[in-house]
Amino acid sequence: TGIHYAEFRVSRCSSVGVVRPMPNLDPARFSNESFSFFRQKYYDEFLAARTDGCGDGNVHVCRYYTNSGGMDWTNWDEDDEENVSWEGMEDCDYGDTIGMLLNVDDGTLTVYKKNRRLGVMQVGLSGSYCWHATCWYANNGWGCSSSVTIRRGEPPGA
Repeated sequence: TGIHYAEFRVSRCSSVGVVRPMPNLDPARFSNESFSFFRQKYYDEFLAARTDGCGDGNVHVCRYYTNSGGMDWTNWDEDDEENVSWEGMEDCDYGDTIGMLLNVDDGTLTVYKKNRRLGVMQVGLSGSYCWHATCWYANNGWGCSSSVTIRRGEPPGA
């Protein structure tokens, strides 16, 4: 419950967001391949690893793409939505700071860019979440390798 805020210093070719905590998930199980919370072949394992604190919401992962500003989310069942447009979405440049305000009481995830509120990216969140980041190398014209740093903070205007 409550309100949680984190800032991510990002590059292109990365994504940041929230995911359900799964303390019983064995990370060694996924060490020999490219990992993603959106890989459907793992959904049963992710669902089995959830804790009782997940609440009754069906948003198990939600992420913001730095390249496009789009959003992905899944319930690890039949509902996957990828590269969803949302009001206020913007892409990022190398070194931009993305803030995320998780308000579990209201069930919202709000995104900030350089301390400016972009908008509510997702609704319907409940229960426990962890912050997460994904970095990748793209040899597709962007030619970027990625990095993300994260820190806990206070939301702009707090």
